[in-house]
Amino acid sequence: IFWMNGAAGTGKTTRENNNCSHSCTSALGASFFCSRDDDKDCSDLCLIFTTIAYQLAHFHPGYSKQISSIRQANPEIGGTYPEQQLRKLIVEPLSSVSNSFPPCLVVVDAPDECKDTAPASTILAALSKHVTNLAPLRFFITSRPGHHITDAMSSPQFHNQAQNFNLHEVELPVVQQDIRQYLLAKLQKTALANEL
Repeated sequence: IFWMNGAAGTGKTTRENNNCSHSCTSALGASFFCSRDDDKDCSDLCLIFTTIAYQLAHFHPGYSKQISSIRQANPEIGGTYPEQQLRKLIVEPLSSVSNSFPPCLVVVDAPDECKDTAPASTILAALSKHVTNLAPLRFFITSRPGHHITDAMSSPQFHNQAQNFNLHEVELPVVQQDIRQYLLAKLQKTALANEL
């Protein structure tokens, strides 16, 4: 699990959009972009793992068969707590196909933006219980650095299983160089396209 955190406006969602759009389709297994401004589906914490399971089912046929069996046996699984969803819809079916399931990226952007009554740390708590059983999935999570998320990521279960990157700790010269490189590349591309 890789957690990138930073204050509002530091580019977390932009980075995740770039990750998803530039990831080779064989490398991106699933994504969920939370937003408190969009429709209710993007702000519902309880849809994160069900959506990931749905997308992973499209990613791997053997996993898809496992999910179909689980849904037939328990059609109400989507209404359960996130930890149970993770265990039943991701961990258990993944263990059945682990030998053939390729490594892939799972992106969860801004779970702290969910309007749910449960905090985003609920998702992290669920992940912490099963982090050692999630291979070959690689979770990339972004959020603001709230204390409940920071505490969850500091839990012993994540020890040696998670990395943290603080955007707000990147030094100003590095940020300025990145902006300079980006603008130069975009301006050169525009100049070429317009024959300037």
